[in-house]
Amino acid sequence: DYKYDPKAAEKQLEDAGWKKQGDYRIKDGKTLTVNYAQLTGVPTSENEGALFKQDMAKIGVKVNLVNTPSSDMQKVLTNHSFDVIAFTWQGTPYPMANVRQIYGAAAEGSKKPSQSNFSQIIDPEVEKLIPQIDTEMDVNKRRELTNEADKHIWDDVMVLPLYRRIMFSGAPKNLANYGSATFQSTRGEDIGYVK
Repeated sequence: DYKYDPKAAEKQLEDAGWKKQGDYRIKDGKTLTVNYAQLTGVPTSENEGALFKQDMAKIGVKVNLVNTPSSDMQKVLTNHSFDVIAFTWQGTPYPMANVRQIYGAAAEGSKKPSQSNFSQIIDPEVEKLIPQIDTEMDVNKRRELTNEADKHIWDDVMVLPLYRRIMFSGAPKNLANYGSATFQSTRGEDIGYVK
């Protein structure tokens, strides 16, 4: 359970040797600075950047807002030329199938991160669980394994989900089994008009 706790964050920084000098924390003569790749002209990215900078300043961390054109976002992600970046993953009804894609190595036994593992972190414990998640036939056991992987992922804090975007869709009243699904899969053969 993670809560907003600036005092605990300050203690962790102190314990790691980052001492407060004036407004910011210094260690070995260097100011603790984080570069946030802010997508210019994207209000959510600009708002998130401003809030991030404000919250980090409270614990003595300097944040540089690096203006990044939206057209360069994919290049910034794939080149890993950011400290922090906010972006949206499209929802999927198959979250257990995406553990390797987002958090793992390119393939089982590989030392190279998956193409969508933008953090470039490969956790050995998560790597042990992925093949089990991929092959477990019992859905409840598969969820248990995925939740176990999730605990390691949260400890690493590779990707921090801030919020889930609500899905909206419109359909006629007499169209059954169609609409916003988020994490639920829909069978096409179940969609149809009510007589």
